[in-house]
Amino acid sequence: MKKDTIWLVITVALLIGIVGGLIWLFSGGVELEESISDQGSTVVEEEVELEQEEEVVFDDIDEGDISFSSESQTVGSVSDVLYSLDDISVKKGSEYVEIVFVLSSDDEESGEFEVSVSNNARLDVLEMRVKGVGEYNADLTYGGKLDVDYDGISSFTKVIESVELEERFYLGCSGEIEFFVSDLVSDTDGSVVVKVFVEYPGGEMSGMESGSKEFGSESLSFDGNGVDGGAKIFDYDYIYSSGSLKFNLQVSSESSTVIPSFESELKDGVLSVVFPSLVSDSVYSWGSTIELPMGVVLEISRGGSESTYTFSGIKSYRVFGEGSPNQVVIDMTQ
Repeated sequence: MKKDTIWLVITVALLIGIVGGLIWLFSGGVELEESISDQGSTVVEEEVELEQEEEVVFDDIDEGDISFSSESQTVGSVSDVLYSLDDISVKKGSEYVEIVFVLSSDDEESGEFEVSVSNNARLDVLEMRVKGVGEYNADLTYGGKLDVDYDGISSFTKVIESVELEERFYLGCSGEIEFFVSDLVSDTDGSVVVKVFVEYPGGEMSGMESGSKEFGSESLSFDGNGVDGGAKIFDYDYIYSSGSLKFNLQVSSESSTVIPSFESELKDGVLSVVFPSLVSDSVYSWGSTIELPMGVVLEISRGGSESTYTFSGIKSYRVFGEGSPNQVVIDMTQ
């Protein structure tokens, strides 16, 4: 009996040990899963923080390497090698705006491209030109805009009109602006990067309302700048996209009111936009007829200080002025 009792005690002890071990193991497993889950949450939060930091990380640059100036700046040079402009980003920092251009080339020969930046007081923009570009593959489309809306800077715009092998961009600003253009830097993936750092100029952007941004057929009018304020039309561009033909007139002024007075009327499919008080109109001087997409024909007439722009085959439209770049937008549908 004593031997049987001893074996019974040993057996019970072993069973208790096994059960206890299983309880400890599964208990520890649950704690481990909770720990992994907690760590996963922490990683996600860190990624969000990193993304936020990346928006302002360029404020940590060594200012000893940067010399801000309002004078025109150029880096690189045009060569026989053509590049693809693959990406553009605009980041707001606490002290600067950073514009990054990323280009690449499959050409085996060595060569550079050129980036030139200068203030354009006529349009109230910082103008950027990238020369030596054979392909444009960035997400920012022609006429596309990235809003900044902070401390004297309005937006970054891809200019519709481009010169052969050259792409242009505008950064809208409230006045002459100081900036710095970095040297061309080769990245590890073979691309070449150029950065433009722009100091906030301060001040408020013009918020003047002019015309309408809603499509319709009603007549519109705006009492703006005229001959006494040096109102001029000096250039134009246009783009057709998604059933809309947008015709932009670049304007200049010698007064604080930039947008010139205009009146518009749509009757029987013919849109007339009249500028009654202009010192000059360069677009008219280049020719009185312009053939546009969608089969639209533009006729321009001028008498005294008044210019009239007449578009045929229009169903609805909108006309409005905007600053930086300073222009009147005539947007039409059929």
